[in-house]
Amino acid sequence: MIIKLIGLVAFLFLASCSRTDLALEYADTFLAYELKSQFDFEGSQKKDIENLSASFIQDLKKELLPEVVLEMQEIEKEFLALSAASTEQAEWQKWVLQRNQKFKKLGQKSFLLLDRQRDAFVNTMQERNWVEFKNEFSEQNKKILKEKNESRMQSTLERFVGDLNKEQESLVKQYASKNLYSPEDRVENRKQTLMQIDQKVQPFSSEKLNSALQNFFKNNQDFGSPEVKTKIELLATARAEVISGILKTLSKKQSENLLKNWRNLQKDLQEVIKKAQK
Repeated sequence: MIIKLIGLVAFLFLASCSRTDLALEYADTFLAYELKSQFDFEGSQKKDIENLSASFIQDLKKELLPEVVLEMQEIEKEFLALSAASTEQAEWQKWVLQRNQKFKKLGQKSFLLLDRQRDAFVNTMQERNWVEFKNEFSEQNKKILKEKNESRMQSTLERFVGDLNKEQESLVKQYASKNLYSPEDRVENRKQTLMQIDQKVQPFSSEKLNSALQNFFKNNQDFGSPEVKTKIELLATARAEVISGILKTLSKKQSENLLKNWRNLQKDLQEVIKKAQK
């Protein structure tokens, strides 16, 4: 459940489909399906999971997405100002890192919204569900280790700015070649996170699970492998270096594409917010 919910947060912010509003429309179904499959919920448990999933997604739409849209509007204003000022790459990179920190804080708020569903989730859980989750978690780790460590950065950038030129592609290739966060790193971080939670749950009881999840949702930044977290910080810096290099070298057409796609994304999110508030 833990890792799948983290994945959902990423899914909501980085949905790769062309219509983010459609992705969000089915986010509660996506979450309920993942929880039911990972924990092998049965009977009435399934309905309980569907209800808490729907409540969580509704809270995200009503409370978090408006803040995301405001942040995106501020980013657009600052981007236009930096572009007009012919900003140097070092300043672009500083700006990207600052904005990355602000989005991380928004991500943390999603965990606090998730914490509202903690009691309902724990009341649904049985010990066999937790055992099933740990078994499935181990199988997922085996699959992750077989994945190719290829960067998705170029495809993500091209969805916003269009085709990259040779200089820009070179920046992306250099970033990918550093291999700062491998499948092995990802698995190690997952293992450490689950172990730290499971230690607080055993021997299993609803009270212990409730306390462990409360701690995780409110202090998730303290979980995982310290060594891997250091690598993730280095990865963020390397990513900012690439993005700033591309922002510095955008053509007129690429800038137009970026603004168009950025505004379309805002529009999609605003539509989701309107529907949620009715």
